[in-house]
Amino acid sequence: MKPLLFPVTLLAALLLVSMSAQPQTSNRRRGPYPPQSPNVFDQMDERRRQDEQKEQAEKRAREASALERRKAELSQLNDELPRLIQLAQELQQKLNSADLKTTLPAELRGQGEQLERAARQVHKRIRSL
Repeated sequence: MKPLLFPVTLLAALLLVSMSAQPQTSNRRRGPYPPQSPNVFDQMDERRRQDEQKEQAEKRAREASALERRKAELSQLNDELPRLIQLAQELQQKLNSADLKTTLPAELRGQGEQLERAARQVHKRIRSL
C-alpha cells in the first residue's frame, strides 16, 4: 500500500500548487461607480465649458447690439447737427439785422428756444454714445 500512497500525495500536491497559481477573481467592484458610468468631474468640466461658451455668445450679442445702437445714435446725430447749425445761422442773421435799441422781436425768442432744444438733443445723444 505504500507504493500507492506516494502517487496520490504527489497528485494532491500538484493539484494544490496548480490551484494556487491561478489568479483569484472577486465579484467586488473596484470603485464606487461602475466603469461604464461617466466621471462626475468630467461632467462638471463639460457643464462649465458649456456655460462659458454661452456667456461668451451672450457677450458677443450684447456687444453687437451696443454697436448697432451706437451706429443708430451717430446717424441721428448726423441728421440733427445740420439742423442745429442752420438754426444757429438763422438766429445770428436775425440778430445782426435786428435793431438792438428796440425790443427784440418775439420771433427771435422762439428761434432761440428751438436752437436750445436742438442743442440739448445733440448733447443728450453725444452723452449716450
